[in-house]
Amino acid sequence: MILIADSGATKTHWVTDDSSVEIITKGLNPNTVKQKEIAETLHEVAASLSKGRRTKPQHLFFYGAGCGTDANKRLITKQLQQSFPTADITVETDLTGACRAALGDRPGYVGILGTGSNACYYDGRHPVRKTLSLGYLLGDEGSATYLGKQLLTDYLHNKLPGTLHDAFRKDYPLTEAEWIDSLYHQPHPNLTMASLAPFITSHLRSPYVRSLLHGAVAEYFDNQVLPILHEPAELHLVGSLAAAAESVLRQEATSRGIRIGRIIASPIEELRKYHSKDMKSAK
Repeated sequence: MILIADSGATKTHWVTDDSSVEIITKGLNPNTVKQKEIAETLHEVAASLSKGRRTKPQHLFFYGAGCGTDANKRLITKQLQQSFPTADITVETDLTGACRAALGDRPGYVGILGTGSNACYYDGRHPVRKTLSLGYLLGDEGSATYLGKQLLTDYLHNKLPGTLHDAFRKDYPLTEAEWIDSLYHQPHPNLTMASLAPFITSHLRSPYVRSLLHGAVAEYFDNQVLPILHEPAELHLVGSLAAAAESVLRQEATSRGIRIGRIIASPIEELRKYHSKDMKSAK
């Protein structure tokens, strides 16, 4: 049995190669989640997986945000080994997972637009040319976190159009003090900002929201995609925000001479197919 995990900032999606198990847990980015929380979550996954099953995973492929450094890869590998001691464990970045979901073993350009954002050139095995991931404080242009930050800033400055302001206050009835507390005194402020993305995608007809999306997507292309493009190319995108903002993405891409290929909201099913096929061909 193969266990596959796609772990972003917001959630981790777990599936087995035979589709018999599907589990959703919190995101396990080692840059933002404490080791104790990671260990507890992995223990819960292992316990849930063992219920009613005699077979333990022989292979575990973990694709995670924050796993781009050797230190973080070792940390996540060690934690996984404690919960799945008999499994052959491979830890890769979420960007590698996005590439394999979109292209399999074919080379090409791939970007992530979800809670965070990134882009790279994939050689068919690994990302070999990518933009520096600066996280939500300095980067993540075009992402749910980036958009949520801009939306909330405009709301608190009373810059939203009247009807949109009222709708936001109805959906998120927090005072200014409560918003400040959630961002500056509570853990994971990036997730607080990213949690506002559903409001944005549910008001796509609003001129304000369309303008917000166009500006954020333009910055994503200009800061993260164009610097790695050495020729006119096709870009495949993975992430919930990419799927929700497809029309805006295509407009901004076309104006920059970029062709948009596949757009995949969640990579987990494509990763399941990828590893199932890979294991079959290895036999």
